[in-house]
Amino acid sequence: MINVRSFDFIQDYADVSGWWKAQGWPVIPLDHLSTDGWIGEINGKKAVAAWVYHTNSAFCLLEFIVVNPEVRREERKAVMDQFINSMVEYTKGLGFKTMFLTTKSQGLISRLESQGFQITDRGTSNLIRSL
Repeated sequence: MINVRSFDFIQDYADVSGWWKAQGWPVIPLDHLSTDGWIGEINGKKAVAAWVYHTNSAFCLLEFIVVNPEVRREERKAVMDQFINSMVEYTKGLGFKTMFLTTKSQGLISRLESQGFQITDRGTSNLIRSL
């Protein structure tokens, strides 16, 4: 059974931080995560997480998508499809008209294209500056 629920910053952050570390990614500081976070579960096991960043326009971002590396590939594919669909429907319900996200994962790109996403850029760089 697949379930999509709100991210619980107390109960879920340690698990998701472990997923980032296991994949060689830096752990996103808690105060950098949107309060609109989500977890996808399959058969009661946490499988994917992402955060919706709201803007003051019809444009939102779905960022920091991360999967539990311990979830089997078949389960990951099933939960990811439902999770992305749920995020699209949720943000449409909020009035957003366009969702933007970044990834370099070819597997995720393929999943997103099958869900109606279009590649807009290739070979770009994301830049960040601490303020």
